[in-house]
Order: sequence, then structure tokens, then C-alpha cells
Amino acid sequence: MRTDSQHALNHLKEGNARFISGDLTPKDDYAALREKLSASQHPFAVVLCCSDSRVSPEIIFDQKLGDLFVIRNAGNIVDEEVLGSIEYAVEHLETPLVVVMGHAACGAVTATCQGGDLPGHILDLAKRIKPSINSGCCIDDNARRHAIQMAQLIEEDEIVHHVGAKVVAAFYRKQNMKTNTKHITLAFIASILIFMTACNQKTTVDLIVHNANIYIVDNEFSKAQAFAVKDGKFVAVGDEASIMRQYAAKETIDAQGDAVYPGFMDGHSHFTGYGENLVRWADLKGCRSYDEVIERLKVHDSLYPAEWLLGRGWDQNLWEVAEFPDNEKLAEAFPNKKVLLTRVDGHAVLVSKEVLVLANINANTKMDGGMAIVKEGRCTGVLLDNLADAAKALVPKMETAQSIQALLKAQENCMAVGLSSVTDAGQDIATIELIDSLQQAGQLKMHVNAMVNPDDETMGHFMHQGVIDKDRLTVRSVKIYADGALGSRGAKLLEPYADDPTNDGLILESDDFYRHVCQKAYDAGYQVCCHAIGDGGVHHILDIYSEYLKGQNDLRWRIEHSQTVADADFQRFGEFSVIPSIQTTHCTSDMDWAGERLGERIKNAYAYQQLLQQNGWVINGTDFPIEDISPIYTFYAAVARKHLDGTPANGFQMGNALSREQALRSITIWVAKGCFLESRKGSIEVGKDADFVILDRDLMTVAENEIPEAKVKLCHIH
Repeated sequence: MRTDSQHALNHLKEGNARFISGDLTPKDDYAALREKLSASQHPFAVVLCCSDSRVSPEIIFDQKLGDLFVIRNAGNIVDEEVLGSIEYAVEHLETPLVVVMGHAACGAVTATCQGGDLPGHILDLAKRIKPSINSGCCIDDNARRHAIQMAQLIEEDEIVHHVGAKVVAAFYRKQNMKTNTKHITLAFIASILIFMTACNQKTTVDLIVHNANIYIVDNEFSKAQAFAVKDGKFVAVGDEASIMRQYAAKETIDAQGDAVYPGFMDGHSHFTGYGENLVRWADLKGCRSYDEVIERLKVHDSLYPAEWLLGRGWDQNLWEVAEFPDNEKLAEAFPNKKVLLTRVDGHAVLVSKEVLVLANINANTKMDGGMAIVKEGRCTGVLLDNLADAAKALVPKMETAQSIQALLKAQENCMAVGLSSVTDAGQDIATIELIDSLQQAGQLKMHVNAMVNPDDETMGHFMHQGVIDKDRLTVRSVKIYADGALGSRGAKLLEPYADDPTNDGLILESDDFYRHVCQKAYDAGYQVCCHAIGDGGVHHILDIYSEYLKGQNDLRWRIEHSQTVADADFQRFGEFSVIPSIQTTHCTSDMDWAGERLGERIKNAYAYQQLLQQNGWVINGTDFPIEDISPIYTFYAAVARKHLDGTPANGFQMGNALSREQALRSITIWVAKGCFLESRKGSIEVGKDADFVILDRDLMTVAENEIPEAKVKLCHIH
């Protein structure tokens, strides 16, 4: 400890100090000073102004002590932070108070009075106290002379002084003031207190969240206790004391210590399709047999009779006999009915005979990128990929009113699980414009990153406008498909399926098509987002991308799913800055049977950690309605790689699990980065959209098996 600091502390220990000046900037000195002050019997209050940016008020101020407050002044300006600290001292210190601002700070006030860059009301106040500062405080290099003069005004005996010019502090005991100096000193005190009291006007904001366990999700993965929101933006994020000291709000939320995260974001979903499912499709997810599918359809048909009977979510891998169904049972249960049932992955359908006739599909029908499952010379009604799309195209589109109902219902369910933003993977002009109109009307609050369909009309319509970046709508990407899905054996593999040696899957489009889309996107500054699940599909699209990306770049072209990757292709993601867009619940949904499809290649499947290492980040989502919409389940699948019931006990290929920090980033800031929104979304930082979620438990610290039990207490969208 320096000699002058020790000298001051000795006098404090002896209980005879009224005035000290010294350069008390190191934290150790302050800690010792506070300890000595706490033992002192004198009813004094101190404000120290220092110039050490390493020291913050929160380190020093002890509200229970009530007689010491430190103002940090990192440079020659009396800024909002310094003034806010003075406000806090005035509010919390109950003892008689004299304030002598430090040498550097006083000089800064003088400079401010001469036209410094501060708000007008602060400038006016600074001008009002300038005379007192000039007469009673060090503002030049004669620090010792002014210190002694000020001390003599208070009490001529018991003086401790130091020549140092950085800090001047005064201790004042009202009861010992001499009559002939009292009025002078009180005038000085009054002028300072007028200044400080006038500054005690808190900034009004719309919302304060405090008493919270906030995960900011910035570069340092920092935490905070409170934040303030105004006009839909975070305007301050920090500790409880500073936020509550500086701001007053129309609405205040006491989080009661709960965990607060940036609004969760889904990096790959079918938002519109999910909404449509809610209003006119039977839910077939989780059916354990074909008979259960039929029974659910009967209930749906009785409740919502229509020309078409539609359903989605069946998965033959869950049935006792894990084989594709045929349409004979449909004919028995729903004679003369148009029935179309989409498999859980969206890449296969089961249709009734009436739909086959309408689509002109039979056992001999051939289509590039599509396939009909034929049994004993008869089309079973199961259609894959492009042929499935041909059948789906026959289903009449919803009326506008029903589409609006679907979108708003989808939003309601998304917000219930903490989602504030979604990426809708593949939409047409009418749907995107409907979403935009609902957002403009204030009905749809969620942000939607809409990938456009790859037909020339849709691409031309949007790419002609350039990148569209509105408050709640982003359009800057195009969705294409390299292959099908693993469950229906349409994903393209480099070698045949282990459980179907005659089949290696499908590449859905010609290379000319892929190059056409990539060129248009490249020229327009749009991202290309290509679905690729099999190692053959991933390899093929990396080859196509490499023709345009030419090494590392910041175009952020993506491969959606990236479920199986050949050894040699992992490094190509980094080589061409291709971003993997993963769905961690695909892993947990597929892990029980994926090995049957892939054989030894399973070691390269769902390799999320290995993919993350290529560029340092990944985008995570659900692909809902294929998977559950919950981002909490997404987080759990990423870190635990288990079913919700906790099986398998040791997880699945845990070397490729994500850490909890990585998992949280993958559903917040990395999703934002995946659509060029990291400056606006994905973290709780000043200037960003005030989207946040409060949970009833902390995903980062609770026991692993408790993660899926987390409930959303509040989802706030700016």
C-alpha cells in the first residue's frame, strides 16, 4: 500500500480524520479503506472521484455500511455513468454529506461548461455548480493548496492532506462545524446537492426486468441481473443496482431469480405448414400401428368433413411391422374419398386410389427425383419425393381467412414454447405477402425469415427487390432440395442402404437446375439453403456450391440437415464457409433405427460437434411439424442425445453432443447469424430487439433430466 494511503487510513483508525485527499485507486486500498470506515464512529458520507476505469461503484459500495460511495470516472468527462452514480449516492446515503469532486472530474465539469458533449439539462446543471467548484475544489495543479483551503473551511485541526491531483475527498461532521464557517460550507454543500438532486431524474423506459438470472449470449457469454427496454429495444443491460438506479418504467417485471434468455429462434421450420396442419390436417404423429392411423382419421373426418381427408405424421418405423403401408385399408374405411397422408418427414405420402387416378399415377409411372412403391405389380399408394409433391399439388389451397387462422394459431403455439422468431423453409409469393400483411397490421408479431421457393416466378419476384429486411420479415434466401429423407430411404447415399442393397436414394433435380438457382441467388446476394440428408446428397451439393463460393466467404450458404457426411467432406464445410443447419431432435427421433439404414456409416451421422468445429457455429432448429416445436426439447436433444424418457442411459454417440453453451447459442445468436440478423437479434444486448423468454428453471445448470420439464413463464416479443 502506498504511503499516502496508509497515512489516511491511520488517521481514520484513530478516529480523528475530517479530510483526506489521495490517489486511492487500487482495489486493495479501497477494500482496506472500507474496512476502516466501517469501524469508525463518525457519521460521515464520502464520494470519491477517481480516474481508474478498473474500479466500479459496485465493488466498493456497501449499502449496509451506508457511509462510503465511489464514483468511477475513467476519463475527463462527467458522463451519464458518473452522474448516475451520484444520484445513487444521494438516494442511499443517510448521513450528513459533503461532496468534493476529484481533481480530474472537476476539470471535466469545467470543460463541460465550456461546451462539452452532454445533454442540455446536464450541461445547465453543470453551469450552475461551476462557481462552487471554482471556489471550493481542486481544478488545477495546485492540489495541495486548494485541499488545505477546503479543509480549513470545514475544521482547521485534524487535517490529512496529500499533494496528489487525482482525488480529493472531504469528510464532514455537521455537529462540529464552526459557526463562522458553517454558512460558507453549507452554501457549497447546497450547490452540490442541488446539482445531484436535479440529476436524480430517472430515465423513463417502457419495461424493466430485474431480479433475474440473465444470459446475455454475447461473445463472452456474460450474465446480468436486469435490463431496460424502450421502443422495443434493449437500452440498458447490467446489474440490479445500476438499472434500478437509472431507470423508471411503466411496467416492471420481478423475475424472482428465474432464468432469462434471448427469445428462442428456430433455424429451420415449416411455420406455415404447421399452422395449416393445425386447422385442417389430422395429427398422426406417434401412431403405433396402421390401425391407429385409421382410427384417428375416422375421428377427424367426423369432426371436420371435407372433400379431401388429410393427415400428417405417420411413421412406419414406430409400428410392430416397420413396413410401408398400402391404400387397401383406406379404401375399406373411406370408400370413394380423396385421402392424402403425409409421412412424418414430409418426403412420402400415402394416397387413396381416387388420388392416384386424379394424378394419373400407376405402377408404371416414372419421374426424375420421385418414386412410387409398387407391390405385386400394383401401386400401393406410397409416393416418394417429387412424385409425392405431384400428388400434394392436387390438394386445394386454403382460403385466405383459413390461412390467417392457421398462421395466428401457429404463432400462439410457438410463443407458448418460447419461440420469438422462425425460419420458414420454402414459401410462395402469396404466403410471404400474407405474412407481411399480418405483420404490418400488428397481428403477427413473430419475426419470420422466409426462404423462397426456387421457381423462376417466385425467385424473380423477390430477387428483383433485393434483400428484404423489415422489422419482422426477412427475405434473402432460396430453398432447394438435393435428396429425400432417411426414413423413407430417399436420402442420397454414396453407397446403397444397408437394409436395401438395391437402393442408394435420390438426387431430386438436375445439375442444371441447381446451377441455375445458385447463379440467380449469387447475383442477387441471396443465400442458398439446400436440403441434404444423405452423405451422397451432401457431397453433391458441396460440389455445386464450390463452383460459386471459391473458398472462404461470408455469403452464409447453408446445408439444411447435414445428417450424414462422408469423412472427406467435413472439412469442405469450413473450406467454403458452408454453414450446417442442424435439427438435434432428428438425431433423437432417428437414433433407434438409423443404424439399420446406414450400417457403419452411422458414426458419421448426426455429427453435430464435428460439424460445429468447421466454422465455429451451427444453426439449430426443429423442422417442425416433423419434430415437436419446442426449443427446450431441441436444447435437450443437443446436450443429452436421449429420448425424453432418458434413454439410452448413456446417450447416443456423445462425442458429437453440444455443450450447454453451444446448445443455447445454436437456438439464439447463431440462428440470427444464419439469416444475417446477429446485429438485431439473438442476444440481450443494447440496441437489439427486446425479444426474451423467462423459464421456471435454468437450462444451463439444472440436472440433465430436468431440462425437458422446463416451462415458459413469459415469452416477450418487441
